[in-house]
Amino acid sequence: MHRTIDGRQDPAGQAGMVGKALVVWLLILAVLAVGIIDAVSIARTTLHASEIAAVAASDGAAAYRAQGNNLVKACEVVAATIASHDQSLKLGRNGCTADDAGRVTVTIKTVATTILAGRLGPTERYALVVVREANGGANV
Repeated sequence: MHRTIDGRQDPAGQAGMVGKALVVWLLILAVLAVGIIDAVSIARTTLHASEIAAVAASDGAAAYRAQGNNLVKACEVVAATIASHDQSLKLGRNGCTADDAGRVTVTIKTVATTILAGRLGPTERYALVVVREANGGANV
């Protein structure tokens, strides 16, 4: 038989089990809370980048048509629009393209600010946000 701290006997040996269970549950809740906060941060960053990419694509499509289908001028407008909204956002590889119909596609890359997801090897890729938006050319 085990004795408890106050000297009483504990026939099942369960002394301290409630405290241990409480600590385990608190750790599980803390991990879940961090996961939820990181997920919200990634979603918020994706939405923010998507909104700016849509505006930049729209501005780029307008410039593309106004400048006589000049892709360089359209991409300059896209870069200026992105910089004016959020200087931390960067154009991805092939970040500004246009097709024959005058549709300008903008690709933005950024990293979401997270507590753990961006710092752990297996979850780093989830913190990298790549957004692609296209606009223009819909002359119906």
